[in-house]
Amino acid sequence: MGVGVLLVAGIFAIRGSQVTDLDAVGSPWRLRAANFRAAGEMIGDHPWIGVGLGGFGEVYPQYRRPSDNETQH
Repeated sequence: MGVGVLLVAGIFAIRGSQVTDLDAVGSPWRLRAANFRAAGEMIGDHPWIGVGLGGFGEVYPQYRRPSDNETQH
């Protein structure tokens, strides 16, 4: 547990407010939230069979907004 705390403290020391600033364009939290939003929309559009195994990366560009992460797979 102590190693984990030191690791998190090191990340905050190196990246500073980039990690905690939710409004920053490149914030990892904001980018992940956009992926979850897109996934939720996909589920809403394809509730029974989904988009297929490995299909998220293929269908994601249709749900991507200009400020979203360019997901690679």
